Amino acid sequence: TYVLPTLSWSPDGEWLVLSEKGQENEPARVIRLSLSTLEKEPLTSPPEDSAGDFFPALSPDGRNLAFVRSGGRDWGGQDLWVQPSSGGEARRLTSGTYDLCADLAWTADGREILFFVLPAMRVLRRRPKYPSIGRFASVGLHCSRSCGSDCGLGGLRWWRLVELLTSGS
Repeated sequence: TYVLPTLSWSPDGEWLVLSEKGQENEPARVIRLSLSTLEKEPLTSPPEDSAGDFFPALSPDGRNLAFVRSGGRDWGGQDLWVQPSSGGEARRLTSGTYDLCADLAWTADGREILFFVLPAMRVLRRRPKYPSIGRFASVGLHCSRSCGSDCGLGGLRWWRLVELLTSGS
């Protein structure tokens, strides 16, 4: 089992959501990790023929979970999805099948989700309750990797924290 480096805190600080890949031949899935018991609960059920679910982001009220689902085993073919954070049926919010869809961020009121896409190198916004989508802004890439790469993936700064939380040490 290994953890993928994007995580999102619950509003009450009691649990985290993150992506986890159980075995090499399984798709990644989003799980809820209790910080008091370190128990894991699967939240998403990606198709077996996909790379899985990544980049989870909880809404400000903690009721909804946005994440990226890869449409195939290879990287790419990604779209934005949302579902209740308690589990349930996921809804696809985009149909762009982007090479990369990442860096999800809810607005403070929870009405929109902003996210970065490649190859367009744009930040887009999506309202989960409405079918429209619009370009928000063009932005530069960012990264916190120690290598100084501008990969736009958020870097590796969370790896150590997530390793500590999931290993119980």
